[in-house]
Amino acid sequence: MQDHKPKQPVWLITTLVACLLGLLATQTIVSMRKKSVTVDEIIYILAGYYHLTTGDFYMNMTNPPLMKIVSGLPLLILNLELPAFTKKPKDLTIVEQWQYARDFLYHNKVDADAVLFLARLPIVMISVILGIFVFLFSKELYGENAGLFALFLYSFCPNILAHSQLATHDLGLTAFMFISAYYFWRYMTCPKVKFLTLCGIFLGLAMLTKTTALFLIPIYLTYALLCLLKNNGLGIYEKFPLVGRFKQSQLRLRQLMALASFFLALSSVSLLVLNIGYGFQGSFEPIPLPDPYIKLLQFQSQLQSNSGGVYFAGEIYHPGLWYLMIVTFLIKTPIPPLILLLISTIYMINNRKTLEAEWLMVVFISCIIGIFSYFSNINNGLRYILPIYPFIFVIISRLFYVGFLHYKPAKWLLATLSCWYFAGATLIHPHYLAYFNEFIGGPTNGYKYLSDSNLDWGQDLKTLKHYMEQKDIKRIKLAYFGSADASYYGIDYDYLPSVGLAPTKPGQYWWYEIDTDAKRYLEPQSGIIAVSATILASPQWLREKFHRSYTWLKKYEPVDKVGYSILIYHIP
Repeated sequence: MQDHKPKQPVWLITTLVACLLGLLATQTIVSMRKKSVTVDEIIYILAGYYHLTTGDFYMNMTNPPLMKIVSGLPLLILNLELPAFTKKPKDLTIVEQWQYARDFLYHNKVDADAVLFLARLPIVMISVILGIFVFLFSKELYGENAGLFALFLYSFCPNILAHSQLATHDLGLTAFMFISAYYFWRYMTCPKVKFLTLCGIFLGLAMLTKTTALFLIPIYLTYALLCLLKNNGLGIYEKFPLVGRFKQSQLRLRQLMALASFFLALSSVSLLVLNIGYGFQGSFEPIPLPDPYIKLLQFQSQLQSNSGGVYFAGEIYHPGLWYLMIVTFLIKTPIPPLILLLISTIYMINNRKTLEAEWLMVVFISCIIGIFSYFSNINNGLRYILPIYPFIFVIISRLFYVGFLHYKPAKWLLATLSCWYFAGATLIHPHYLAYFNEFIGGPTNGYKYLSDSNLDWGQDLKTLKHYMEQKDIKRIKLAYFGSADASYYGIDYDYLPSVGLAPTKPGQYWWYEIDTDAKRYLEPQSGIIAVSATILASPQWLREKFHRSYTWLKKYEPVDKVGYSILIYHIP
């Protein structure tokens, strides 16, 4: 860890940090009030409230319970009513969970938008906490100016802003993984029990958020191996057993024993946190893992094996494209940080013999991107690699430390890119989820390349109502992908085959009822038509249900876009 003397008064740095975090919170809160519930949120909100009020963790096995519980906590003050389940919640299918979740949100004693707002609010708070740690990590490595710039990048990143307002798991996972890695680095440079404990606690919290948190273990092991190969002496805690039996000259053996003891202790702490999170349900029968967590791992392995093709640039690829996650990152990340990341990487290559913390960040970023590139048959949502962004911002902030800004042209370049970056975040507000950079012409062309959580997660039904009011459209033909209730927002529509949209006439079907060619058939339509971009793309399991229903529509160009995710057509 570098020794940096403060260059600015503490009060000024504190004020600037508070302002950036305030802007982060303001942007997300303003945006989330304009967005309807997304596909995944609706089940997670019900599941979280159910976990809290019953203590049962077997309902909804798509992810561990922590973030669902966090989103459910504010709802306790509302005294909401759970739906009357007709069978045990652990036996509910995904469709049945969705049906109960929709009833819970839209037919409860409290207004649905109020419930949604409260459920999303804790995620904003966690994002603010993560921003503090982004500042701290960068500041401790490269100085307070670097910390402020890293926080600026974090606070105006469209992808961070998009997921900081959703009652899902991705921002929570990003926070807990980054904070765990921060304390892992603190331990490696200054071995203390408190850093080991905090690293293990946040690793456990990450494991309680998503199973992908388990990737932290091989990441830490890889970095530890690099330290051993470099023989740099990091992570040696003298009070660990066996360490003191080796001479000071036997540095590598001492380091090996210390790191082995560290990982044993880290595993113990994280497993304890995991078990506490599940209330020790079914633990030590015989392995020290909660039974609901084991069942969840089994369920997720089945989802992985049943994944379908992915959508990219107008085509469906089965089983997938190994490079698609990299392409997704390149077209959904603002160009200014990409340029700065390239410059910072060049500096790191030139100074590779002096790198320490940077290797941890490089290993993390490489592993996460590599793993999800390997699993190319799953949904290629950028949210899966969201945890790399805080590390990228810290790496970019290194430019304040290496002398890059000693050159006047570099200062102008940084100022120009910062203004560009700020403008991009301002212009995309409040439609952060639909952000695409200028490589493909911006968000207006996003639907031509990607779908689902990269663009259209059902978040713009509320925006569609405002659009109809502005354009004086009384009734619209609607093909929707999402979980929001159109009738709740007062949308008068003619039903087209959809996900989450209620049929309006006999002979029309919910998406889970569409199982024959006759039910899939949709004759070409005319008039004003609103179509969710994900319905038009029909990736993965949607392809079998909807792909042929809308082939006739693909020869037309949309005349408008609602939130960039719902396409508006005028068909004569």
